[in-house]
Amino acid sequence: MDVYLAAFLFCAVLGALLFLYALHFRSRALRLGAQGLRSALARVLATEEAEEVTEEDLREGAMALASRFRRCIAVSSALFLLLFACCVLLTLFSSLPGISLALCGACLLLLSLLLSLLLLRDLASLILADLQEAAENPPRD
Repeated sequence: MDVYLAAFLFCAVLGALLFLYALHFRSRALRLGAQGLRSALARVLATEEAEEVTEEDLREGAMALASRFRRCIAVSSALFLLLFACCVLLTLFSSLPGISLALCGACLLLLSLLLSLLLLRDLASLILADLQEAAENPPRD
């Protein structure tokens, strides 16, 4: 039983640390602002050939980031629901409670991953909103 409890605690602590890191990353990104996030995306998208990243490239990159977040959230949700169902079934019908305890830890880890992804997906929409605003209100020279 000690091994199962250790697995549960390890996964639970790892999940809590993952969620806290995502929360910290999101707060730092929000303090950076939309312009800072835009320039960070531009640095990621920049290649050696093209030193200037166009607005269209930034829009496509932000949309690709948003779609990756959606896919990761869908996959994580499916895995979480599957693991949660296994956890419940093992708790109800198994004579080995340690296995369900270890799976509950993995469930907590997946839940924290899912919550972290939900927190971070707003950053892509923030970039897209800033690009939309910049397209509607071009800078005056």
